[in-house]
Order: sequence, then structure tokens, then C-alpha cells
Amino acid sequence: MNYAIILSMKRVITLASIIFFGLLFWELVASRFPSFRLLMSTPSLIAEFFLNNYVELLYAAGKTASEAFAGLCVAMVVAIGTLVVCVYLPKLMRIVLPFMIVLQVIPLITIAPLLIIIFGIGLLPIVIMSAVLAYFPIFVNLANGIRHVDRSIIDLFTLNNASVGDLIRYAYFPLSLPQLFAGLRIGSTLAVIGAIVAEFSGVPDGLGRNLYVSALRLESELMMCTLFLSSVLGFSFYAAVVFIERRIAFWYNPGLGI
Repeated sequence: MNYAIILSMKRVITLASIIFFGLLFWELVASRFPSFRLLMSTPSLIAEFFLNNYVELLYAAGKTASEAFAGLCVAMVVAIGTLVVCVYLPKLMRIVLPFMIVLQVIPLITIAPLLIIIFGIGLLPIVIMSAVLAYFPIFVNLANGIRHVDRSIIDLFTLNNASVGDLIRYAYFPLSLPQLFAGLRIGSTLAVIGAIVAEFSGVPDGLGRNLYVSALRLESELMMCTLFLSSVLGFSFYAAVVFIERRIAFWYNPGLGI
């Protein structure tokens, strides 16, 4: 136990040292080269900007977080629902999977304006954009989990006259939890990216809006604060999925970490 605490403290100290010296180096370089400072600002100016505008910045982060969370929930429900239908109709998988692959290779920046034209400016197109991006990894990972369920277990259920619903409830779904959470870990970060990208297209506020405005006006402090909050938001979504997995599915991977 003591060894584990010492090891954890060493990791924390090492990480803190790397961050401290990295910020110090950044401050010194930016102070010496004005062109670098124009693009990246300095840690001291960024911290000052955040303290002066933290209400607006945190509001934008909260708005993006709510949109990304809604998109992730929609993606999860639709992915699970699609696979339930595919279990009842196995041939449907041959149609759905190529369609999902085609949807993923379309550049995201071209989808966002189209969604806004169809649904108007507001929450709905951003949630759809976020869900579209998060859907694919959840769907593919869960489909892979269902496909690799031990055939002997399926035969056992079949011998006992189990229905397809029983197979889904007692075999496919619980035995595919590792793959489902693997897809959710990927999809949670992609949902944040989808929401931010969708906010580029004319929404009044949000982290994506801040990034767009800061690039147009060359406001490096706003850009760096927004990038930092975007990173924190993506990490928080990932950590939340890991936390839920530890509580729900500890039986198959108790040592899961971030």
C-alpha cells in the first residue's frame, strides 16, 4: 500500500514538473519572440484573460458539453437500437454497415452547414452532428462484440427454446459490454469534436464559436483558453465513461484505467 502511494506521488510530481517547466519555457520563448506571442500568447496572459472572462468561457463550455452529451446519448440509443433490429434481421447488417462507412468518410465541415439549412440554427443540428460522429465507433464495436459471442452459449439458449429477445437480454448484451464501452470511450470524445465543429456554422455561443471568432480576430488568448477547455471537456467525457464502466462492468476488467 505504501509503495503504491509513493509510486502515485512520483507520477504526480513528474507530471507537475513537466507541466511547470513546459509553461516556463513557453513564457520565455513568447516573451522573446513577438511573432510567437501573437500566435500562441503567453501562459500569464492566457491566465489573466481566463480570470477576466471565466463566466463567458465556462458558459460556452457548458453549452458545448450539453450538446455533446445529448449527441452521445442519441448515438448510443440509435446504435443499440440498430443492432437489436439487425439481430432480428441479420441480412440488414449488410446494408447498414456500408452506409455507415460512407457517412463517416464525408468531411464533417460540409455536413454542418447542410444540417443548419435543413433544421435551422439551434440545438438540433449540433446534436445531430455530434451523434453522427459518435455513432460509428459505438455501432462497430458493439457489432463486433455481438459477432464474437461464444457460439456454444447461443446453442445453449437455442436448445432451451430461448427467444431472440432472451438472447439479446441475457447473452448478446451482457457479453458485449467490453466492446460497447470501448466504443463509448471513443464516441464520447468524438461527440465533443462533432459539437465543436457544428458550432463553427453561425451559432451565437459555444466553444466552436469561440474558436471561429478567435481565428478571425487573431485573439490568441481566447483561442488558447478555448482549446484548453475543449481538451478538459473531452477528457471529462472519457473519464466519465471509464468511471461508469468501472461501476457497471467491473467483473470483466477491474483494473481498467485512464
